[in-house]
This record gives sequence, C-alpha cells and structure tokens, in this order.
Amino acid sequence: IIAHYKFTKWWLNVQKVHGVQRDAIFEELHDRYAQPALDIALHLTGLYVKLGQILSSRPDFMPEQYVRTYTQLQDNIPPWETAVVQAIATESLQKECPAFADYDSLVLDHEPLGSASIGQVHRAVLTRNGKAKEVAVKVMHAGAQECFQHDFQVFRWLCVAVLPGWSGLLDALERQVLTEFDYRQEAESLQEVRDNLSRSPYRWRVCVPAPMKDLCSKNVLLMEMLHGQWLVDSIKDGFAAALGWSSDAAQEFMVKRRHEVMTGEDAGSRACLRDSTGPLGKIRLLFLLRKCRNVVNLLVDCHGFCIFATGTWN
Repeated sequence: IIAHYKFTKWWLNVQKVHGVQRDAIFEELHDRYAQPALDIALHLTGLYVKLGQILSSRPDFMPEQYVRTYTQLQDNIPPWETAVVQAIATESLQKECPAFADYDSLVLDHEPLGSASIGQVHRAVLTRNGKAKEVAVKVMHAGAQECFQHDFQVFRWLCVAVLPGWSGLLDALERQVLTEFDYRQEAESLQEVRDNLSRSPYRWRVCVPAPMKDLCSKNVLLMEMLHGQWLVDSIKDGFAAALGWSSDAAQEFMVKRRHEVMTGEDAGSRACLRDSTGPLGKIRLLFLLRKCRNVVNLLVDCHGFCIFATGTWN
C-alpha cells in the first residue's frame, strides 16, 4: 500500500499532473486501500489498532475514507475469548491482591462491554459471603506491553524508510501508551479525577466510576458499574424518534452529514431533512439540538475544569 502511494506521488510529479486530476487519482487510492488497511490493523492488533484509533479522529490529517473506515476501531475491535480473559483476571487478582481472598468469586459476562488495543472491559458479578455485587472489570490482554514495544521498534524502522513525517506522532504516542500498562496507576488517576469532580460545580451533573483499589492489580482494574448509552447512540435514537425514522435511516443520515462536514461537499442531507420534516418534527429537532448543545457544553466545561483548575485530566 505504501509503495503504491509513493510510486503514484513520484509518477504524478514526473508527469506534472496537478489539480483536480491529481486529487481524483489519490481519491481512487483512498477508496481502494482504506478497508484493506483496516483489515491489516485488526490482524496485527497492538500499536496498529492504537494508531488507527488516533487517525480516525484526525480529519485534518487523514483522508476522509480512512477516517470513516477507522472509526470502527473506536469500539468494534474483536475481543479475546472470555474464558481467557476470566483466567487472566482471576490469576492476577489472586497473586497481587490479598483482599481478593475474602471474596467467593468473580464471574465475567460472556459478552464484553468494550474491547480496545490493550485490554477489554466486562460487566461482572463479584460475590462475597453469598452477596452479589455488580462491577465493571477491565483486563489487560496477555503480552500487550511486549507486543507494543516490538511494534514501536518496527514502526520506527518504517518511519526511517518511508514515513519520516510520522516520527513526531510516534514519539508522542509512545510516551502516552507506555503509561497505560499498569492498571494500578489508572485506578489512582480514576480516583483523583473522581475526587476533583466531586468538589466541582458539576458534581450533581456528572459521575465518574469509583475504582475498587484493593482489587486492582497491574493487569486488572475493578470499578463501579455505571449504566447508560453511548453519547452518539443516544443522539441517534433521539434523532430517529424526533423524525419518526428507523434507527438505520438515522444512522445513514448521520454518516452522510459527517461526510459533508469533513469534506465540505453537499451530499443533500439538508435538503433531505427539509423535505421529510413536518412542523412537529422541526420542533422536536430544536429540543434535541438544545439538549445536545447542553451535553457538549457540559463535557467541555468538565474537561476545562480538570485541565485549568486541577491540572489532572483524562
């Protein structure tokens, strides 16, 4: 893939191809290679998935086809088998957490709540003296740190050979990622952010899960289980309800609108909304817009408070 891009760039320079024709040729390459590049990242896992997650949020840096395709890496990474994750969690807690001996069992749900490049999260039931408690359990994949260290070395060779402009991104990413391989440190940070926000003006409007610090090891993090929807899913459902659309139709519209925002091209989303929305639907959309703005403002305010008032933020 990289060789094809490099050759195309060289050939276009030699042929002195510029403007619309040059853009069209690269658009064909983006269309051709976005999905294969995602498949390769999912096969290699580790750093490649992490880079894909970062690039999916950088429309200023990456072509729209890659951003759209890599968005799947935010929450659709194939998880490890639950039996393997259960064994990692149990063994790690038995070795590193003396308090775990006071509990009867920890049983993870078969389906994970989310899976990422370093670990995955499950709802679980923690039992003590016959009493069950619902918790969320984050478990690091076996060998994750060694895998990332190896990937960083390979990617540095790649940067030297063909991607020199990526060296700064790789350095910053390495500094950040290497702090994520000890969930005891993450538990401390989680508690600190929770304590800071509990003393903030937003303490009645936001909730940060409490870590169970006596049941946190290098590879396992137990915390309070909070229920709710992903923000994007909540907005999509509200949008569909306001217009009387199906969830699939709402999702299709949001994808189209995202494309317009990222590329500046008119894909007809505004005309579609205008033609299919009656007076009642428009009123509902206004209420949904106000709700969305309030939520986004709250997120910005909370992060601003953490950054500027406390100096610690996630």
